[in-house]
Amino acid sequence: MNQRHELTQDRYTHTSGEFTRMYGWHTDDEGREEPVMLLYRSRFRTEVPFGVPLRAAYRFTEAGHVMRCAFAALDHFGMLVTKDSAVKLATMIQDGLHDLIHMPPKPKTVDRKRDEPDAVITVNGVDKPIYRNH
Repeated sequence: MNQRHELTQDRYTHTSGEFTRMYGWHTDDEGREEPVMLLYRSRFRTEVPFGVPLRAAYRFTEAGHVMRCAFAALDHFGMLVTKDSAVKLATMIQDGLHDLIHMPPKPKTVDRKRDEPDAVITVNGVDKPIYRNH
């Protein structure tokens, strides 16, 4: 999952100590969207999160699998891999599975280029629309 993820409202973000859990949607090469739980290190964030896609959520109910993934995620984050830190991360993953499974559909995004401008200025009698972030 090296692609950028479009995240949603703040209510889908949870920080607990060293880790932050967010939720978003991953779009595959065929354009299919899938909910995904994204885990980051709270400080010193890595560019690429550790992701748990909805289609694999059932595998994270098995303790052995979630611990192996927690060890791999700690290594990915560049953290010291210890049993205690792996248990904390594994718990955070398991605590977030319910929210992942019950995520609402992806909200529709607004194409600001086609919507009304943020402002209109008149220069020499000609109206010019102004758009933010363009």
